[in-house]
Amino acid sequence: MKRMAIIAVATAGFAMPVFASDDRPSFVVPLFAPDDRPTGLSYVVPALASDPSPRPFTKAPPVVAAAYNWTGFYLGIEGGGGWSRDQRTYYPNDAFTNEQLGGGLGGGLIGYNWLLPGNKFLLGVEGSFDRANINGSAACPNPAYTCAEKLDQLYSGTARIGYLWGNVLLYAKGGYAWTEVDYHATYLADPGPFDGGGNVSRDGWVVGGGVEYMFAPSSSAKVEYDCYDFGSKTSATDAGGAFHPLTDKDSRLIAQTLKVGFNYHFGWNDPVVAKY
Repeated sequence: MKRMAIIAVATAGFAMPVFASDDRPSFVVPLFAPDDRPTGLSYVVPALASDPSPRPFTKAPPVVAAAYNWTGFYLGIEGGGGWSRDQRTYYPNDAFTNEQLGGGLGGGLIGYNWLLPGNKFLLGVEGSFDRANINGSAACPNPAYTCAEKLDQLYSGTARIGYLWGNVLLYAKGGYAWTEVDYHATYLADPGPFDGGGNVSRDGWVVGGGVEYMFAPSSSAKVEYDCYDFGSKTSATDAGGAFHPLTDKDSRLIAQTLKVGFNYHFGWNDPVVAKY
């Protein structure tokens, strides 16, 4: 239906309503001479009323959850369990034992992440330090003794590479590892028992990987598996305060751990602006 517009027509001092032909509201304003008499001329100005024509509807863009920025330093705590195997061969007759160890561990870590610009890959470095009580025992080659050992500490310095899938980081790591092993040989027969031994430092390498989920701008949780290989090392065991044939000719030590942890991230860690 045609819309009506009001047009003021310049006549002999009065106006009358008419219909516009183009449906656009406007006014015709008369021009006056200096003595206030109408000149018969006029000009058209737009009406002040709002345009009644419908406006196009624009749909709001969908809301996209912002991904967190992983770049920056972080501190964490971790704990879990570990198991180990130490294959040992003794002088003088190359007697062999295969000790199985198990226990718990817990500690902390510090690291730095760098999210590569423009993609989802992440590089980082991390240092971890765990106190451990991974222990076990087995019969010694000399039946008068029992052999035992315990992993007291596990330290590592590793590089990390990861891939982001939303707020989930899938990562692998590898690098240097160090541990301290407490070796003991206990003499059981009369007039025993006597216990002797000592701590031996071991170093090697570690590889592992895990899944980390950032559930808040500064907080993430992880599950991680690591395998430590400390190679072979020759060392002596002093049981009962005296040297005896239980001298380690070769100790081949491997340990594995499964840990859960919580990391706190700080610096350069605000949410990334979402792209639509």
